[in-house]
Amino acid sequence: MSFHQCGGNVGDSVFIPLPKWVLEIGESEPDDIFYTNQGGIRNKECISLSVDNKRLFHGRTPIEMYTDYMMSFRDNMKDFLESILIIDIEVGLGPAGELGYPSQSRNLGWKFPGIGEFQYYDKYLKAEWDLPNNAGEWNDTPESTKFFRLGGTYQAKKGNFFLTWYSNKLLTHGDEILDEANNVFLGYIVKLAAKVNS
Repeated sequence: MSFHQCGGNVGDSVFIPLPKWVLEIGESEPDDIFYTNQGGIRNKECISLSVDNKRLFHGRTPIEMYTDYMMSFRDNMKDFLESILIIDIEVGLGPAGELGYPSQSRNLGWKFPGIGEFQYYDKYLKAEWDLPNNAGEWNDTPESTKFFRLGGTYQAKKGNFFLTWYSNKLLTHGDEILDEANNVFLGYIVKLAAKVNS
């Protein structure tokens, strides 16, 4: 179940963007539905988890859209599911289908071994927390930032709280989508799988 664009990552030879109507909503709601870095660059690879339960898509939420997509797949592939021809379903959870933030996007300028960037500057994530402004940019090293260097902000109470909040947002996002997938495919002999960003 793919809820992200195809293309722009290592080894991708094709490009299939998000549906046009999703991109149009993204253009009409600037900084609302896509992950955004500190420079205001929006990553259109997938919808930000910050809007998982916001009715910005013609009265629907992304979680509802993902669920409808999985239900349609189930209904249209019922014969294959019942005959156990389909035994595994990988559920997309974010960029490149992985549970993670698009914090190391080559198509936006990141190069290995850069630390990447936090992706919380969209309207809804930014409103939730006082965000660190010393975590560096795409191609910085940990030691060159005040946040990640030895003895840096990440070790302080505020930094620890932020990192816990940031990672828990991902876990909640993954739980919500996988709970829906489990409900949709309940009763079928099928394993649900998910990828986690390294």
